[in-house]
Amino acid sequence: MSAYGAPIKTRSFLLNSAVLTAYGQFKYTPLTEEEARDLFTYVGRDGKRRLKEDVVSAIGHEATAKALSLLFGVQVPCERRQITMEYIGDRALVVRFTFRLPEGYVVKSLAELEEMNQGYNPIEMGLLEKVK
Repeated sequence: MSAYGAPIKTRSFLLNSAVLTAYGQFKYTPLTEEEARDLFTYVGRDGKRRLKEDVVSAIGHEATAKALSLLFGVQVPCERRQITMEYIGDRALVVRFTFRLPEGYVVKSLAELEEMNQGYNPIEMGLLEKVK
């Protein structure tokens, strides 16, 4: 609740690193692709998958945004921006590559990323939540 008694709407972010943007207690748990997709996207009446309306992309690397777009089947914008997780319940999907991409690499497919990572999953995801 805000100081005026109104409910505070929590926010959801997409990040390419786990950063603590405000003081408080946070919980960080691993997510599967399906769990992440269900938490941050929805399928509209037209059958198209979209990012949920409250999701703000703060993914500042084009390769990460492209890989997440391929993974989710939606357009994930690459937007270098500063965010603050200030409210209890704010959450973020943290996406990171499990290996270092060559400088300037352009992501073409998830299969290509897996091949570059010698058959291992090229992407890890976790849910960062402000709990207190």
